[in-house]
Amino acid sequence: MKTNQHRPGGHPARRLAPLGCAGVLIGLVVAAPPGRAEADGPDFFRVTGVAADDVLNIRAAPDARAGKVGEIPPGADGLRNRGCKGGLGFADWQAATEAEREAAARDRWCRVVFEGVEGWAAARFLAEGSAPAPAAAEADDPVPWRLVAVNGAPVEGKPEIGFARDGAISGSTGCNRFQARGRMEDGSLVVEDPVATTRMACSGAMDAQESRILSAMQGRIAVAFDPLTGRLGLSNAGVTLTLMPGTAQGTEEAAHGFSPAPGEAAEYWSVVGVDSHLNLRAEASAGAAVLAQLLPGSVLRNAGCREGDARRWCEVETLDGTQTRGWVAADYLESAGSALRAGQDIFDAIGHLPCAQAAGQPTVRCEFGVARDGGGSATVVVIGPDAQRRALFFENGTFLSADTSQADGYPDSSAAREGDLIRVRVGAERYEIPDAVLYGG
Repeated sequence: MKTNQHRPGGHPARRLAPLGCAGVLIGLVVAAPPGRAEADGPDFFRVTGVAADDVLNIRAAPDARAGKVGEIPPGADGLRNRGCKGGLGFADWQAATEAEREAAARDRWCRVVFEGVEGWAAARFLAEGSAPAPAAAEADDPVPWRLVAVNGAPVEGKPEIGFARDGAISGSTGCNRFQARGRMEDGSLVVEDPVATTRMACSGAMDAQESRILSAMQGRIAVAFDPLTGRLGLSNAGVTLTLMPGTAQGTEEAAHGFSPAPGEAAEYWSVVGVDSHLNLRAEASAGAAVLAQLLPGSVLRNAGCREGDARRWCEVETLDGTQTRGWVAADYLESAGSALRAGQDIFDAIGHLPCAQAAGQPTVRCEFGVARDGGGSATVVVIGPDAQRRALFFENGTFLSADTSQADGYPDSSAAREGDLIRVRVGAERYEIPDAVLYGG
C-alpha cells in the first residue's frame, strides 16, 4: 500500500463534502456599552440591544472578522467576564462625551464565557448582569446528539440536536439555532409546534443542509435506533437524519475557527472565513511578501504554528502540485477533516480492494483512496471498473454512511464485520474494507 498524498486513477476530484459557509447576522441593533468594562468590572454581563430574532456572536478573537465560535440569544444573562480590551477604560469612560463613548464602543471587545463556550463579544451589546442561576435538575437537561449525516451524506459544520425529558427540543443546523417541542407517540416523535430558528443567512451547501434538517423536524417523525452502532435515525419528508450520542462541540481540534495550541495542531488545514482569498506569506508577518493567494476551502499541510506580529501564524505547504511553503494567519484556518480531503483527492494511502457494482457480479479489484482522521475514522473513495466513484464514511472503525444521491435513488446501505474485515453494501454494490485501510499499517 502506497502512502502520502495520492490521486488514484488520475480522475478529476469530485467534492464529497461541501465547503464551509460563513453565516452573516442581519440587523444588529446598536446599543450603549457597559458602564464598567475593565477586568475589575462586573463579574457577569447580560446581553442588551440585540433584536428578539437575532443573536450576539461569540468570536475566536476580538475582531468582527474572526471566526464565530458560538452565539448568545438576546437578553441572556450570566455571561462570565474574563476581561475586556480596546476602547475606553472605566475612568476614561466616565469623563468621555457621548460621541467619544459611541466611537470607542465599536473598538471594545470583552472575553466572555457562556454555556461552556469562551470567546470575544462586542462590548456595545453587553451590560452589567447577574450570576447564572443554579443548574437545572439533571432530568431536565437535554440529551445531546450530534448529527453526522443527512440522507447518508456527511454534514457541513457541527449540527446537533438535544432532547429534554420535558419535551423541549433544541439544536443547530450548522448555521442557525432552532428550538421546538415534541412528544413520543406510537414509536414516532411528534413535533407539536412550528420550529423556531435564528435568522442567520446561510449560503450554498449549508443553506440546503439547513432546509433538509428543518423539513425533517416537522410533524410526525419516524424514529429508529440501532443498539449495535448507537446510531439514531430520524426520517420524515424524504429526509433521513443520522445522529450519534454526544455533543458536536469540540469533535475537531479546530472547531468553529479556533486555532489549536502548538503541539495540538491538525495534520491538514482548510482555509475558512475569507470571501476571496487568503495570502500565503514568506514570513509570519502581515508585512511579508505574498507568495500565493489561497482560495476558500483550500487544503494545506500543517508545518507548525507560532505567535508573531501580534497574532498567531501557521507555516503551511500547498497541495496543488507546487508544494509552495509559507505562512498564513491562523484565524482563517480550521482542521481539514477526511471528507473534505477525500473530496479533493488528497489521500493518506491508495491501493486496491474487492468490490462489485451490480447484483450477482463477482468481486473485482477496485482502486481506492483513503483519507484518515485517526482511530478508525476515515473516508474511503472506491473507483469501480467503469470509473464510478463511491465514498464510504467510517467512524471509530464502524461504517457510518455512503455518499448516496437522488441520481442513484438514495439506496440503503449497511455493513457487517467479519474479524478485521468490514463488508459494506450500498444498494446492490458490495465493498470489502480491511481494518488496515481505516487504521493504516
